[in-house]
Amino acid sequence: MNRLKAKGKRNGVNIEIKVIEGNTFVDGDLDDTLDFKLHEQHLMAGTYLAEPKSMLNIFNNLQHHFFDEPVEVENIGELEEIPYEDNRIY
Repeated sequence: MNRLKAKGKRNGVNIEIKVIEGNTFVDGDLDDTLDFKLHEQHLMAGTYLAEPKSMLNIFNNLQHHFFDEPVEVENIGELEEIPYEDNRIY
C-alpha cells in the first residue's frame, strides 16, 4: 500500500495532506477538492514528467509545489523511479 503524508501551510493555513491508494485526505477527512493541484505536472530532474495521478507526481507536488514552503513528505511504500540510463546525462 502506498501512502504519502505531509504537513505545511497552504495559503497561510496549516493543513495535513494524506494520499492513500489514490484517495486524498485533508486534515483526516476524505476530500478530493485539491486533487487538481496534486495532479498538476511539473518537471522532475529538469526533463521528466510523471503521469499526473502517479504517486511520484503527487510526491513531487507535495514536496515542492503544493505548500507555501517546501516540506518533508513521509512516504510509506515504493515510488516508481525516474527512468535513466547509466553513463548518460539528461
